[in-house]
Amino acid sequence: MNIEQEKITVEIIKYLKTKGGVSTRQDIMNSIQNINSGWNHHTVIGSLKDLNLIDNIGDSAYRLTDNGWRFESFEKLMYEKRLNIDLAESNIEANKLNKKNSGFNKIATIINVIIGILNAILIVWQISQV
Repeated sequence: MNIEQEKITVEIIKYLKTKGGVSTRQDIMNSIQNINSGWNHHTVIGSLKDLNLIDNIGDSAYRLTDNGWRFESFEKLMYEKRLNIDLAESNIEANKLNKKNSGFNKIATIINVIIGILNAILIVWQISQV
């Protein structure tokens, strides 16, 4: 999406917010047509749907999603997406470490059980010696 399309996208979001989050395709096009007569509505509307900012209502109307209502700017949206990617990568690393450590934990558990059994045997043996 180019800069001009991003500006139009922001205008569409603002327009939908003023309309309670719902509007027809024609109303959106007429509203934005006043701003820029040369915009490609298929590209912009498709991008809004791809970014999960709007959803279709039937064939000719759209509504804001929860993400659309929270949308403030592309900079913030991209920052949040980057944070989500970073969080996912961090979770993957943590899962790898947990998997690696789970083998050590199993071995430690087995050793502890064996030591516990030996202690119980020693206690019984000491009691029987008395």
